[in-house]
Amino acid sequence: MSERTLYQMMLSDFMKWQNSERDANGKYAKLWAKANGGKATYPDAQEYSRIIADKWSELLKKYCGVDSGVSGMSSDELATQVSKALEQCYKGSSYYSSKVQDGINKSVGLNINGVEGKLDRTRITRLIEKLKNGESVTEDILITAETEWLIDKPVVENISMSAVTDTIQENARLHTEAGLYSYIERKQGAGGCCDWCASVAGRYIYGEQPYDFFKIHKHCNCQITYMPSRQRWQNITFTTDSKGKISKNIEDL
Repeated sequence: MSERTLYQMMLSDFMKWQNSERDANGKYAKLWAKANGGKATYPDAQEYSRIIADKWSELLKKYCGVDSGVSGMSSDELATQVSKALEQCYKGSSYYSSKVQDGINKSVGLNINGVEGKLDRTRITRLIEKLKNGESVTEDILITAETEWLIDKPVVENISMSAVTDTIQENARLHTEAGLYSYIERKQGAGGCCDWCASVAGRYIYGEQPYDFFKIHKHCNCQITYMPSRQRWQNITFTTDSKGKISKNIEDL
């Protein structure tokens, strides 16, 4: 089986599932209806990220897992397939989150589009390294019974959920640089949370949040949300001198 074919088979299965879910009356279709109507929230984005992560985890096990029967592929080639699938999962979650931000921006009168989060590829690189550390050299395989947990739902969900918080950070950063107030909030999910999550929970102006405020862990059920405001706390202008050098001028209001 070729390197390209394996990933394309996973992607093809995902697209078929995605199209069927869009036509159904389940959670997936309802989440997209909310996003397209400008009514979706970041908790909706978190729910969406869990749904697609669960599907990608299922496909990774089907095509790359211990019982997949994959052969004729080196561990490096298989690692590429795992990486591509995880990146696609992240992109899907990030795209939906940007649509959530579109609706939020419009709700407060900001005529700008939401932007997607930027993938920190070290997250996936570290996961691949853990897989390789457990590989069987004699059989030249990447995923063993001892390492298959690294493509289980909780791990893939963690990567997918990080796309939501990355999108929040990217939009909050851009709005803050434009001189707008940017409020971020971390709430404990249903059933409570761990002591660390409880210690960073609260509502903050972006830039004043506790260290690692956006960090999530496996099975984390915290809700992180973001709301920009049209109220400006700074007046930002740009001037150009005789040599063409552009300067940024900030005046507190």
